[in-house]
Amino acid sequence: MAAPTCDRCGRCCRAGGPALHAADLPLVGSRGDRVLTYAHLFTLRRGEPAHDQVQGRLLPLDEELVKLKAAGDPDWTCTFFQEADHGCAIYSSRPLECRLLSCKDTAPLAAAYAQDRLGRADILPPGSALADLAAEHEAR
Repeated sequence: MAAPTCDRCGRCCRAGGPALHAADLPLVGSRGDRVLTYAHLFTLRRGEPAHDQVQGRLLPLDEELVKLKAAGDPDWTCTFFQEADHGCAIYSSRPLECRLLSCKDTAPLAAAYAQDRLGRADILPPGSALADLAAEHEAR
């Protein structure tokens, strides 16, 4: 059976940006060939309440995670969502959760949802000023 196609309704994009996983690491960084820069991301720290999309409720995080930022509006629409055509500005290089999600079948996303998520230590170059700052922030 073929994977369900996207109807481009934008519902998932309006529900918030995806968390990043190990498979997304090649998309992230400060080099010019990377789709996601640090400015596109934010971190939710261990213990912070976050909406669990699979369980459909707010839960404290067991571990830190990095997500795509919202476009700035109050409903958390993904920063890459294009309202005019209900499309994605980075569709060909979108993160794993976006590739797995289908409104018609959420099982693939549910299976990978909490696996291999990225934290700041995974993304920031070891020994960099940003990595040192993140480690100091976490220690406090």
